[in-house]
Amino acid sequence: MPTWLAESHLASAHSPHEKFYTGSADDTLYAMWIGVNDIGKKNIFVDSQTPGTSLTTFTDCVFTAFDRIYKNGGRKFVLMNVPPLELHPIYATPENKGVPPDTPDWPNKPSNLTEVSFKMYEYTSAVNEIFKFQVPFQQHVAKRYPGAKWAIYGEHEFVLSL
Repeated sequence: MPTWLAESHLASAHSPHEKFYTGSADDTLYAMWIGVNDIGKKNIFVDSQTPGTSLTTFTDCVFTAFDRIYKNGGRKFVLMNVPPLELHPIYATPENKGVPPDTPDWPNKPSNLTEVSFKMYEYTSAVNEIFKFQVPFQQHVAKRYPGAKWAIYGEHEFVLSL
């Protein structure tokens, strides 16, 4: 995103008087999908996040990213929620084709695979519920994004439908 924000103000290579990005708030939709790594096995899931941070710190961070796009002129947003990570092989139970402990990708994986899968289910469910209420709260109660339009894309529901 920092690169996009910087380059959206550059001049076109073809004409120094024309902007590189010619879209407007009326014809540009910004979709954001953050979180798969943030709540995964190298961060919140294994309690190795920065002290004092939580799932709500993560969801607030997503809105901080939207703040930057809004400040740059964005007014149409799609927040893609978190997929069912508990079905990913690294977090899934054996009956859902989960991988065993001591895999190269996660050498210190806990041996209780049911606990791993259920904990990830709880985290993804909690984050998606927070998003479901945080979007309308930020828009209509906090009035954080005047004139913006929002949608939540159900990535979680989409993956479950496959």
